[in-house]
Parts: sequence; structure tokens; C-alpha cells
Amino acid sequence: MSVSKSILSGLVGIALNERFLDSLDRRMLDFFPEYVSPLLEGRKYNITIRHLLMMRAGFDSERQIYFQIRSSANWIESTIELPLVFNPGERMVYNTFETHLLAAILARSSQMIAFEFARTYLCGPLGITLQFWETDPQGYYFGGNSIGFKPRDLARYGDLYLRGGLINGRQIIPGKWIDESLTNFTNWQNLTWGDVADYNYGYLWWLGKISGYRVFFALGHGGQLIMNVPDLNMIIVATADPNFDWDIADEHERAILHIIAQYVVGAVRH
Repeated sequence: MSVSKSILSGLVGIALNERFLDSLDRRMLDFFPEYVSPLLEGRKYNITIRHLLMMRAGFDSERQIYFQIRSSANWIESTIELPLVFNPGERMVYNTFETHLLAAILARSSQMIAFEFARTYLCGPLGITLQFWETDPQGYYFGGNSIGFKPRDLARYGDLYLRGGLINGRQIIPGKWIDESLTNFTNWQNLTWGDVADYNYGYLWWLGKISGYRVFFALGHGGQLIMNVPDLNMIIVATADPNFDWDIADEHERAILHIIAQYVVGAVRH
């Protein structure tokens, strides 16, 4: 599920390092000229790659539009045509299809399908296997969801971030990119979610504290999780059944976080 977003974050960093992308401040519409028209709202020309990474394009929450776009004939076009409820950059609002635009930008800028890009620049060097990846009706790989990895391979991806992107002497993801990705760009004050305190967001990674320890984590609907606890040199991976509505999925996620806080991190503390 949405653990895919945090993997996509790493792929964008690699694309910048490999010069497939020249700047996070490139306009999103530069990559989709076929969807530009005189009827397009002017503010959409201000949406950048950085806004997509920060979930600040200005679109409404995905709860309102997820299945509408998912069932449309063209996910990219349908996303670009969504009304803006905020100015680009103004506010973080979680929307999976912003990251689908990112995956399409990755494909168009590198002239490689995202699956092959991931295998070449991330999975091969890291020694993990991309099992599957869902595509949209046009054949673009789904940037927001539906990447398939075994739990052990997800742990290796988490370990890559704990090691600053360096594995076996090879810099797979630039260390500067990892630091930037894990920067608090939301600055929410004293926000808690279950057992996570100081809850915030970077570039497609969640940030916070559990049991007093700083954490960053990838989170997917229903309880998919890569949790990194740097001070303990710990990576925790969880998978769960994602086939529940938003509210039940939230209960599952909170339950897994509680187990981590009380019984995993808690055991280490004692």
C-alpha cells in the first residue's frame, strides 16, 4: 500500500543524482504537455515536483476522490483536472494520486518504465526483488500504492536509510537526499496519532517519536509499515490485511504502533 510512497521518495532522489531530473522546482505540467489547455486553472502551473513530494499540490484529501480516480480511464488526466482547494505549497493534504504523478514524471524524465528504473538503480544494487507493481490504464506504474516486496526486503530498504544510503561501499541513495527527505516540512505542533508523538511529514516519509525515541516510517493502509528507530539501530517491518475501510484500517495501524511502542521498543528500553 502506501509504503510504496516512501520507496518512490528514494527513487526520486536517485533520479536527481543521476541527472534525469534537474530540479525539484520543475513544474509538474512541464512533464504533461498533452493535458495543458486554456481551460486549466492558472494555479496548476505553479505545482512543482517538490509540492508533490510534500503533498502540497493543493488538491483535496484522497478520501473524497480516491475511488473516483481509480475507476477513471486516465488517472493522470483525472488528477490534473481535480479542482484545487488550496494554493500550491500552502498546505499538506494527503493525496495518493499526487505520488502517481511523481511516478509518471520519473518514467518520462528517465525514459524508463518505473519498474525497470527501480530494478536498475535500487533493487539490483540493494539485493532485493521487486515482486510486482500495479499499473494504471495507460501503463504507468502506480506511484502511490501496490508495490510488492517481501518483508525482509522492506527491512533492507529501511536499513539503507539508517546507513545514509550506503551499502557495501556503494552509495545507492545520496545521503543528502535522505537527510532532506527526513526533514520536518509540516511543523505541526504537539500532534499525536496513537502512540506516535510529534507527528509530522517529510518527502513521503512520516516522522515522529515513539516511547521517547525519534522515528521515521513508511506507512500503508491497514498496517503495512517500515519503522526506523535510529537511536536503537532498529528497523521494524509489519504487514497486515489492507482490505478494510478507512476507519478499520486506522484501528489496525494504531494497534500495530501500540505493539511496537509497548512491546518492541519497550522491551529494548528495559
